[in-house]
Order: sequence, then C-alpha cells, then structure tokens
Amino acid sequence: MRQQLLFLLVFSFFSLDAQQPIVEIQNNNLQCAISSRGLEIGYYNGVFLNYLNDNGEKIGLMSSANLWLAGIQNDGSFFMSTPTYGSPIGTDLEGIIPKVFQIDRDVIDQHIADWQDNGVIDNPNPDVFGWPGNGNPFFEQYNDGLELPSESGLSAPFWDNDGNGIYNPDGGDYPVLEVSDCNETPIVPTQMNWCVYGIEDSSNDELIFYVKFNMFYFQCEEESALNNTLFTQHLLINSSKLSFSTLYAGLWSDIDLGNHEDDYIGTMPERSTSYIYNADNHDEDNGPRPGFGENPPVFGIDIFRTPFDSQLNEVGLNGIIPYYNGNVIGAEAATTDPSTLFEYYNYLNGNWRDGSPLTFGGNGYQTGAPTDFAFPDLPDQEDGWSAFQSNVSPGDPRILMNFGEIDATPGALNEIMAAYTFYNDDSDHISKVSSFRNQIDDIQVFFDHCFSPDVFDIECNPFTTDVETPNILDQEVVLFPNPTADRVEVRSDYPITQMHLIDATGRYIATTSERFLQVNTLPKGIYFVQIEIREQVLYKKVIVE
Repeated sequence: MRQQLLFLLVFSFFSLDAQQPIVEIQNNNLQCAISSRGLEIGYYNGVFLNYLNDNGEKIGLMSSANLWLAGIQNDGSFFMSTPTYGSPIGTDLEGIIPKVFQIDRDVIDQHIADWQDNGVIDNPNPDVFGWPGNGNPFFEQYNDGLELPSESGLSAPFWDNDGNGIYNPDGGDYPVLEVSDCNETPIVPTQMNWCVYGIEDSSNDELIFYVKFNMFYFQCEEESALNNTLFTQHLLINSSKLSFSTLYAGLWSDIDLGNHEDDYIGTMPERSTSYIYNADNHDEDNGPRPGFGENPPVFGIDIFRTPFDSQLNEVGLNGIIPYYNGNVIGAEAATTDPSTLFEYYNYLNGNWRDGSPLTFGGNGYQTGAPTDFAFPDLPDQEDGWSAFQSNVSPGDPRILMNFGEIDATPGALNEIMAAYTFYNDDSDHISKVSSFRNQIDDIQVFFDHCFSPDVFDIECNPFTTDVETPNILDQEVVLFPNPTADRVEVRSDYPITQMHLIDATGRYIATTSERFLQVNTLPKGIYFVQIEIREQVLYKKVIVE
C-alpha cells in the first residue's frame, strides 16, 4: 500500500477562534471539560476528566481523548487526522459554530410544560431558543455575534413538533438526542453538550469532514451505573467530493487512573470495552496529581455503535491496542508514542509502531500468534492473558480502539457512540473488575433500549410528555429498490402524506406526495428520505448507484 503514495496530505482539527470556549460538565462525581473541538486536552492541570472525591479533590481519570482517522485517497495520496499530529488551525469556514451548546433536561421540561399549558411559550428560555436547530429564527437573537449555518446538515437535532423540518421553539419544538434506530420517542438526557467541528486539508483550507459531537449523561435519584457514566456521540460526515480507497477510524484515549505511572490496561472484546485498573492495591499520589489510595477503582470505555462499511453494515470493533509513554517505563520503542505519520497509521491498523502485529501473551510485542485484542482476560483468571497475570511493567498506557476500514464515499455518514464509566466498591483492585463488567452489561442494556429508564427498577429522571408514541414501526415502511439508479418507492400499508429527499449535508432536494422519487439524475452517494405518514415522520437511508 505504501508504494501507491504520490504525495502527502495532513489534516488538522480546526475552529474559528484560537481561544476555544470551554464548557464544564459534571455528572455527580464525574467532572470534565470540552471545547467546540470536542473532547478537550488537559484542561484541569493536564487532565480533562476527573473523579471528585468526598472532599472535593479532583483525581484524574483521563488526560485526553479524540477521534483518529487515517487512509489513502483514490489518487494514492496518504492522509492523517489526529488531535496530536499537526497543529490546530483557525480558518473561518462557513457553517462551523465556535460554541458548545449546553442544555439541561429541566429546562426542556419547563419549555414543554409552558407550551402544553396554552399552546404559547410565555417564558422563552435562552438555551432552548438559542439551540442551533435547522432554520431557528431566534438563533442570532440568543447567540450574539454567531450565525446559524445555512446547511441543515450542520444543525443540532430537535423534536419537530409540527413536522415542517424547521426548529421553531415558539411552536413547541425542543432539543433532543438523535440516535439512529431510536426515533420512536424523543430522547432527552439530563444534560446535553453539543457542538460541530471540522477536519480540513491544511494545504488548501478545504473542509473534508465535519463532526457533530455530543457529550451527555443521565442521572438517577438512587444509586445507579448511570450516575457514574458520561456518554459521547460522534457523527462523522464526508462533506467533500473526495473519495478514499481506504479509511480507518479509531477512538483514542489517554486514560490516567490517579497516579498515571502504575496503570494496567484490560479489554473485553465481546463487550467492545477497554478499561484501566491499578497494578497493585494502592494508588499513590504522583506530584501534583493525587492517587486513589487503597482499593483503587476501575474506569473504562464501552463502544455501543461503530461506523459503517461500504455495504452500510456496522464494522464493529476491529481491535484494541495499548501503547505506552516511553518516558515512564522502559518499554520497547515499538510500543511507545507514535511520532511519524506511518506510525500513527500502523496503530490504526492494529499494529505496533514499527508495523509488527500485536501478538498474544506477555506485553503483546513479538510474544506469540497475531491477535486483535490485548489482555482480553480478567486479571483474576490465573491461566488468562492479562497485564496482571503476565506481570507486565506498569506504566502510563494509551488505548486505541480501532474500527477498521469504514465507508468514506462522498456524503457518507458514520456514527460512533461510547460510554465512559467509573466503578468502585470496597473490594481490591483485581476483584472489582468482574463487578465493573456487570456495570458495563447494565449500561449496554440501557443503550439497547434506546436510553429508556424503564430498564432500571429505580427513578432515573424519566422523560414524560404528552407526545403521542408513534404506532408505526420503522420496519413497516420499506424503500425499494435500495440501492437504486433510477427511482425509489415507499412500500407501506399506510397512506403517505408527503416525502422529502435530503442529501448527506441535510439539503432538501425534492418533495412529492407520490409514493416514489426519481433519483436517476443525482450523483451517486447516500441520501435520506423523510416520510410523513399518519402524522408521523420517519427517516430512511437510500443509496443512489
């Protein structure tokens, strides 16, 4: 593959301002900070995610995290985008809003109650009326100096009360969490933090991808796994006309459990989870960074949703590879921080820095047969492969959770959803990993039920409104043929009120009251059909060949 290279492109994350506005988020004892570039690096003394103990002391859980991309264009040029490779640039590109929009569920509940009282919003809330929903006529009034993007594809999701596609908060519309395959009822977390940022070609300031990012959480009145969890959503959209022969993606994180020099990494491949635990049962302070002391906790990342391949199937988690801060432990050079473009690319392919494969056993470097997941067994399993049982030198690991090759055709939309979750009890650092695994299972069930609090037998801030639950199942409406090169037809037993054809940027292309749409004049790519049926709105994806 390297022989195909013609020239080099380096992509960088960008924003409109050099000084990024920071938003702080706190779910019970978890505290973090993000900017309009998404996950922020080192806001709190080198840490961006903390655990707040009973004394209000900040104990680090993660220094940084973000999305990695690497691949090869059809012309053979190589590209890379990571938050640490290349410098952030500040180019004024239309449609990117340099702000994180934070909104609380309590505010939305009040807004809905205000609307349901008499059909009029008597007390407009700035967070609701300033939400960057498509076409919001109040946006500039509540966001001084900012402009709402003209492209609906760059807007934030909302519950469309009248179904007209425009965010009208004065008409009862309100912000929601939009999750694919979960469109039957509105999802409103305890808090959402939404922004959009871009990835551009630094050689010509052209926007290649844009990313919609949302960090959100749910709170329960009783003790629950949700009270120790933050969720993230990345929506990655190829907004350019560039095509890629290969595109690899991965979710990267630098997890630091208190004292960052005595950590171990573990994985649970069947749960698409990576986690960190202490090498012994005491986590000491390290300079200005406090440790957790006796019986340190477990902290991990659970992947719920992965990007698509070219056939629009989820690629799943392709592998998990750790690597190390070479300044902390005497690790082999091939297992330490990457410094060149090809070394980043190797890690995204599940290989070590020097291109050699991750191997089973020991520290995973040249120890046995090639494998995809490092340390997949629980640390209390005596015959299993874990960092603890292998007596690996503890250190300051990073984790890269790889999705493999993903769909990168022009207009392609990919979704990545994850949970960052903390677990602690009175047991030792090894025993509590099994309990952490049970917590992961609880959170997975919560996601599988579209974040419904009904899966918990406790009060978890349920979202109750008078919005009628749709009675048409998504599978009762089918687009055929799909893919298509000529026309696409809606097959359903229910009458169709209207249909809209939307491109990947959110632009409305065509509208019809018929049951079919002509697509033979459109460029090849991914499109969406908005179907109005029995006072409901459904969205279906269609591929034009």
